Amino acid sequence: MADSEIPQRKSESQLIPPDNFSTIQSLYFEAADAKRFRHQTSSPYFSETEKTLLDRVQSRRGQRLLEVGCGEGGNLFFLGESEATLFGIDLFPNKLIFARSQLSKCGFACSRADQLPFPGECFDIVLCRDVLHHLPEREATLKEISRVCRPGGKIIIIEPNGRNFIVRLQIFLIKAEAGIKCNSPLALQDLIRRETGFLPVLQFRQPFPVFRMVLHYRYGFPGLGRWRVVQRLFESLNRMAASFIPQSRWAYLIYEMEKTPAVQGSAAKQEWKAEARTSEG
Repeated sequence: MADSEIPQRKSESQLIPPDNFSTIQSLYFEAADAKRFRHQTSSPYFSETEKTLLDRVQSRRGQRLLEVGCGEGGNLFFLGESEATLFGIDLFPNKLIFARSQLSKCGFACSRADQLPFPGECFDIVLCRDVLHHLPEREATLKEISRVCRPGGKIIIIEPNGRNFIVRLQIFLIKAEAGIKCNSPLALQDLIRRETGFLPVLQFRQPFPVFRMVLHYRYGFPGLGRWRVVQRLFESLNRMAASFIPQSRWAYLIYEMEKTPAVQGSAAKQEWKAEARTSEG
């Protein structure tokens, strides 16, 4: 679907940034970013942290996996090590053209995230990483993700945490990342459960990822990642930070859920709310 055909609708969600939000996203993401793909998939040290961030996405031969908002295909690059059948969708054609040139074994489609071009219950695993905070219609996208995931399948949503200091710095550097301000562990957990109907298990990753700034492919010095002494320094900083930074303020939030009947009953709902507030800390 061409960008000109995409209606810009104002969401009713209170999580949505200002009216020019969609325009900012389109201007920033419409072009393929080959340098970003190379940085994510092959840059020393940084690429290993990217691969580790996807370790909950476990697939096997015969399964079908969809990534919603695949961009240039960096995540699918790592997931291609499995024998699952991989698909990716993205709104921007230039990104998909690049992704096809790098990942010939994956299937791709140009589509809005809230209007997936697939029948219901056709994927075993659905991944959505670093996408929700770029969307003006989070609710509809989550409903679509749930719709295309088969019963017993797995949904994994990975988002940056707006309560993390390093993540917050991105907002000042990149205007298109303003939606991160809406991200917090409890707010996202509540949104995901409400729109999908399933209880997500939340994991926290990367307590103080200063390497994301130091090794940034545009604003930093990615070549430093090849030095062992620098790698050890990053690891030491993360270990120390993990001992005093609450998990609710770690940089990445990973929500994982199986598409099984949601827990029913007011007592169960209250129990979930209590756990969510504890994790928000």
